[in-house]
Amino acid sequence: MIDALVMTAAEGWGLFHLLRADPGTLTLALISSVVSAGGAVVSGIQQKNAADASAQANEQNAAVAASLGAQREAAARNEGRRLQGKQIAAGGANGVTLSGSLLDYTLDTAVETELAALNERFQATTESNAYKTQANQDRASGKAALYGGFISGASELAGGMAKFKSAPSSSPTVSSGWFRR
Repeated sequence: MIDALVMTAAEGWGLFHLLRADPGTLTLALISSVVSAGGAVVSGIQQKNAADASAQANEQNAAVAASLGAQREAAARNEGRRLQGKQIAAGGANGVTLSGSLLDYTLDTAVETELAALNERFQATTESNAYKTQANQDRASGKAALYGGFISGASELAGGMAKFKSAPSSSPTVSSGWFRR
């Protein structure tokens, strides 16, 4: 009685077809499905690893861009202060005090210096953000590839099971009682 219930359940789940299939065909189909599924999963893992490596490189590039931008910003300010010092020294050598047009001239230089420094910061921030955005896109692409690999693997296995189920059988059926002793 229990044997009949087990076989009825197995038949309902499509497992009975596995039991009835020709062993050689079953083995080849099973190996083919497992290899295809494994290949899809491994491919997804490799794509994710490559995307993660690319994301890490982009994050490092973002840090380098920010650091170089800070250096360029500081250099722009230093150059501006150097130029202001030259202007004041030239004025002092000519007996001009820091007032009137010399003061206006040095203030203009200070404003231009700050604008140049802020422009360097903006460019560095923009470049750094572009690298960070690319890193995020790489990570998302890697996750999608990994999920796609698992889905493809599951699809390969399901397709293999469908081949088993649709394969003709030369073995006896449950209703003929072949499984009874």
